[in-house]
Amino acid sequence: MRLLCFVFCILYFPVFGQSSKRISAIISRNEQFLEVNPKAAIDSLHYALDVARKEGLWENERDILNKLATIDLIRFHNFAGAMEYMNQLKTLAETRNDKQLDLFYENKLGELYYYNEDTRKKAFPQFEKALQESLKSKSLYLRDHILCNYGIVQSERQEFRQAISSYQEALRISKKNQDDVIRSAIYSNLGVTYLYLQKPDSAKWYFEQALKVAQLTPEQTDDAERNLYLGLFSLDNQDPVKALAYFGEAEQRNKWFLTHNERALLYKGISRAYAEQKDFEQAYENRLLELAYRDSSRQADMAVQAYGYDYKLQLRKVEAERKQTVLWLIVASLSSVLTLVVIYILVKRHSFQRKLLVSQGETERLEKERIRFEKEVQDREMATKSMHLLEKDNLVSNVLQELNQALADLSEKDREKFRDVISELKSNQNTKRWDEFEWSFEKVHPHFFAALEQDFPNLSPNERKLCAFLSLNMSTKDIGILTGQTTHAITMARARLRKKLGLTHSETDLIQFLRKYNQAPEK
Repeated sequence: MRLLCFVFCILYFPVFGQSSKRISAIISRNEQFLEVNPKAAIDSLHYALDVARKEGLWENERDILNKLATIDLIRFHNFAGAMEYMNQLKTLAETRNDKQLDLFYENKLGELYYYNEDTRKKAFPQFEKALQESLKSKSLYLRDHILCNYGIVQSERQEFRQAISSYQEALRISKKNQDDVIRSAIYSNLGVTYLYLQKPDSAKWYFEQALKVAQLTPEQTDDAERNLYLGLFSLDNQDPVKALAYFGEAEQRNKWFLTHNERALLYKGISRAYAEQKDFEQAYENRLLELAYRDSSRQADMAVQAYGYDYKLQLRKVEAERKQTVLWLIVASLSSVLTLVVIYILVKRHSFQRKLLVSQGETERLEKERIRFEKEVQDREMATKSMHLLEKDNLVSNVLQELNQALADLSEKDREKFRDVISELKSNQNTKRWDEFEWSFEKVHPHFFAALEQDFPNLSPNERKLCAFLSLNMSTKDIGILTGQTTHAITMARARLRKKLGLTHSETDLIQFLRKYNQAPEK
């Protein structure tokens, strides 16, 4: 049930007009766009922000700042950047002298505090502040969202009874406001809370209510997510038939899932449900779909991380250019002053140049770290693909074993069909894992084996393999799985390898020693 999570009440408000509709479309589909092309997704939001400001669409401006702050914190782990957008949101509220916009800001600030590990303790008093401001206003605007978020923090503090009370009050207000989107989220959160209280019957009822209410809204994303969660709930309660029914509904809305990770979760659940029904062929097919979406999710995450890294690097360059521009403006404006002032300017100029050199050195360091990061990503991806090949082999072997055991109980006609399936599965088994791994490894580290051979020509083929695995910082357990050996055998092999490498009486770390051979030789 760890797969189920609370639904934070991120705000969405419908707007009107052609520009407003275009901007709303950009915001609503931005999460999917972010996985495909992070830079273009962020650029589109900044473009929409400029349009909203030029045309005075303050509601759009508010929603875009909200979205940018969320992306900066959740995707790029950049709390300072998120707070910069929050400051712009606060300025917008002060400029308009709008109490409702002030309330929006206070609630959103609580969400950012909650998502950031270092400021999470501030979330509870911040939501309390937002709730008090709402009560003072004597308006129901946003109070259901605030109470919902307040209940989430209470649940994390294990104050489940108080959380239920907050959710029930939020539910009452959302019905008055006729806001089915937030009402569906509240029902879902109540279901999670009753799971913590070990009351599955109550949890099931609230999850079903969340789905019913979601079906009343035009938001297909909510329908897909609620069916997914109900499927996982049914699966955890040993009801694979019902789980498959919910998963089937979710799969029909597959395109409405915002992330590849959610799709991977869906096909993982479907695979588990078929496996529990002994339908291993369907389980295997859906397991492959899960792995494919996992790979897509990892690639999307790496793309977002890379963009976040480049984004920070760009900020440094912009800051350096800004300082340089300011300096030249100062020099130009003071060019006609007395000699003493000129000397003062030259001193300031020299100081700036020194800072610029430091900034350039920092930029070079960041570039080197980026290259190292990309290498590590390639290494992790290589190791992950090797483990996926093994998982596929193990799954195929298990299915073959089950099918072979079932042959004896079948008629000759059915046996022939089963033999065709067995033959096809055998053809999919990967018997050349090391060859594929070695090819991928040499593609990423073309100098490794040559350099190792030059320094230690007496290494056996198995020892060369072990060196490659260790250079990727793979664990003894994972190496044992890939090579078909016990962890004890791998430990003994590592000891013999240290001796051959001349590290027996040295405190040098074996992995760090081997990782230096991953580096390209200096010219």
